Amino acid sequence: MVPWQAARVAFPENLGRLRRVRRLGAGGFASVWLYHDDELDSPVAVKALADNWAQDADIRTRFVEESRLLRRASSDHVVSVHDVGVTDDGIPFFVMTFADGGSAADLVADGRRPSPDELVDVVEQAARGLADLHAQGIVHRDVKPANLLFVSRPDGSRRVLVADLGVAKALTTDSGATLHVGTPAYGAPEQADPSAPLDGRADVYGLGAVAWALITGTPPRRSPDGTLPALGELVSGVPPEVERVVRAALEPDREHRWPDVTSFAAALGGAVRGDVVATPAPPRSSGSRTKVWAGVAAGAVVAALVLAALVIRPWSSEDGTVNGYELAATRFLTALQERDCETAGTMLDQPEDWDCVDPGDDEFHWAETADWVNVDAPTRVEDIGDGVFRVVFVDQGYVLVSKRSNSTMKVEGLVGGLGEQDPDGKSTPPAG
Repeated sequence: MVPWQAARVAFPENLGRLRRVRRLGAGGFASVWLYHDDELDSPVAVKALADNWAQDADIRTRFVEESRLLRRASSDHVVSVHDVGVTDDGIPFFVMTFADGGSAADLVADGRRPSPDELVDVVEQAARGLADLHAQGIVHRDVKPANLLFVSRPDGSRRVLVADLGVAKALTTDSGATLHVGTPAYGAPEQADPSAPLDGRADVYGLGAVAWALITGTPPRRSPDGTLPALGELVSGVPPEVERVVRAALEPDREHRWPDVTSFAAALGGAVRGDVVATPAPPRSSGSRTKVWAGVAAGAVVAALVLAALVIRPWSSEDGTVNGYELAATRFLTALQERDCETAGTMLDQPEDWDCVDPGDDEFHWAETADWVNVDAPTRVEDIGDGVFRVVFVDQGYVLVSKRSNSTMKVEGLVGGLGEQDPDGKSTPPAG
């Protein structure tokens, strides 16, 4: 069979008032052409279905559906569709925004790397576009650098546009013409199962893979046991907070990823700025660290804790609303239980040589107190007034958390050792 690209060397010279300029690229299902709108004196891109697929009803339906999904999005950060049509020989096409600045793939071409600020800018703008798609019930499912296009602005900056919804899935409809396909290196694990329901967290994974690629120059590659290498082994100087944020987006289990692309982008921006960022609690095996829940009923403690810029976005709660208070509490307790004094000390605004394990006589034993709270226990969040929320780890303890701003939280207090023998806990030292 003659390849499609050889069979169709040119698309019509004119499409109404549009004049063909050149071909921009071609793939397995479609090609994209640069046309010029002489009446408006502006360039446009025309995407056309490959002629050897034009008679396939399912593929044709998917192609037409892509134009409808793009039109429905109506976002400043998603490619806009201006018109649709069919050529004289029956090839469907649609007219869309021309991206004159290339794509995110160009940022890592020839060994180049974007700066940290460029990384954040691309991810944040892409997240806005993906969030607009998700608000319409659309999961992209093929987020990758080549599908994040750049449009030049008069001030020299660029606008990022999410493109290519050819494999996107509208969650509110099921035409039977969509498949769980995409680019394997950037696709979430759940996309490999055609029967698995997808949600926006599949695109969180894809955007996390894009961030990984922009940092390292290559998409994430897992070892045979499914683990990812440390970013620091691939690129020197990557801050630990940045790595934690990106790895959380790439969790194989979507329950442990960021709940949405906006949360991920906000956390990445905070990490690049040097903030302490609360990431989703990673999956843990039961023997991953020492726990001392049993036999500790007495000696509950309360202490006033003020965290230094714990940057988070609210997290999912049982009713589907977001709850960053639970995330802040879990992150803080986990750091102490893992004896990560550096992270906990940063949250507490403690000096670098602060010891969370052996703080000295008459000092508060932070790690020991945290050991009295099982972070795997069921939780509930209670509004106790004055902007303070109590994150209760049932029959274990609780953490008091307040919102500092729309994007930051601080911990006000910690209680550990709650149980049947001491249901109210004790304060040592007194609450501040």
